[in-house]
Amino acid sequence: MHHVAPASAAPYERATLHFDPLHAEKRLTAYPAMVQFFRQLKNGYNQDPFIDFSEDYFYIRSLCDMHDKMAEAASINERAEREELLLIQLLSYMQHQLKGRPPTKELRKIHYAERIMGWIEDHLTEPFNLSLLAQDLYLSKSYVSKVFRRETGSSITDYLTARRMKEACHLLQTTSLPIDKISQRIGLTNVSYFIQMFKRKTNATPHQYRLSMNTDNNHV
Repeated sequence: MHHVAPASAAPYERATLHFDPLHAEKRLTAYPAMVQFFRQLKNGYNQDPFIDFSEDYFYIRSLCDMHDKMAEAASINERAEREELLLIQLLSYMQHQLKGRPPTKELRKIHYAERIMGWIEDHLTEPFNLSLLAQDLYLSKSYVSKVFRRETGSSITDYLTARRMKEACHLLQTTSLPIDKISQRIGLTNVSYFIQMFKRKTNATPHQYRLSMNTDNNHV
C-alpha cells in the first residue's frame, strides 16, 4: 500500500503486507465468497492490479495500527486470530471497492509449479504420493519433478519438507496438539522421523521449539 502526501517532508510511504497465499486461502474457508474473491485476486481474473485507497487512507491506516497495538500484548494464538481478522477486513474493503468493475476475459496463466503446490496443500495431511500427484495433474511423474525444478529451482521433496516444517512450526505455536498429532497433521506417520527432520531444519526438537515460543511470548 502506498501513501503519497506532496506537501509533506516525507511525501511517500509504502506498507508491505507479507502472507502465504496457500495458507491464507485455507484460513478463509469459513467465508466462501471471500475465498472466491481471493482466488480471483491471486489468479489475476476480474481485477485490476491497482486499487485507489486514497479516500479511505486513514481507515486503512487505522486498521493496521490497531492490529499492531493489539498484537504487542497478544498471545501467539491471539496474534494468529488478529492476523486473520486483518486480512479479512482488507479483503472485504477491496471487494467493496472493486464491485462493479468489468471482468477481464482471460485468466492469468497458472504455472505447473503453482498447481503442484496447490495439490500438496490439499494433501498435506497425507503421506506424499508422487504417482497420485502426477495422475491428478495428468502428467508423468518424471515431468512433474522436472517442471517443478525448472519453474522454482527446487525439488518437490525440498519444497514439501519446507512446507511441512512451516506447518509444524505454526501448529506448535498456535495449538496444544501433542507431537504425534502434529506429525500426522503434516503427513508423517513416523513420529521419530518427524522429530529428527524438525531438529535438522530448526536445530531444536518440536518440544524445545514450543517451549521457546512460549517463553518468548511471556516476555512480550
